[in-house]
Amino acid sequence: MWIQCYNYETSGLWDFWPLLLGGAFCVIGFLITTNEWKQKKEARGGCGMVFLYLWTAFALFWTLGVGYDIGSKYFRLKAVLQQQQYQQVEGPVENWGIYLHQRTQTEFDTFSVQQVPFRIPHRELSPVPEGMDGSGRAVVNGRKVRIWYEGGQILRLWVWAG
Repeated sequence: MWIQCYNYETSGLWDFWPLLLGGAFCVIGFLITTNEWKQKKEARGGCGMVFLYLWTAFALFWTLGVGYDIGSKYFRLKAVLQQQQYQQVEGPVENWGIYLHQRTQTEFDTFSVQQVPFRIPHRELSPVPEGMDGSGRAVVNGRKVRIWYEGGQILRLWVWAG
């Protein structure tokens, strides 16, 4: 029986969190700027208003840029899945290891299947049901997996629980 441990269509949505942050900065900047503009405080002077305008403009452009970058990747890979233009590999996991990214302190599972290398953040993988092994990890050496991928990006990962 195959168990799905990763699906880019749902897991990839977590990549959009910077848009929420950018949107919050845009709203805060817009609200403060409009409030100050309505009150026309003389004590703040023109320099304060320039800062608020720059803050809001930067937040808006940053959010649009990040949104385009994240959205274009997500919707391109989602289209690859829907149009079935992906590559597929199936077999036992080889060369499994854990890689800790020093800057972000993110734990990655690195492995290969039929000599195709993969790397995926461990937090994005669903845990396997109890009883399969003691580690609770979806990917370990020797476990049979089925992977749909595009250019090294895992789109779906299923493990054999038989």
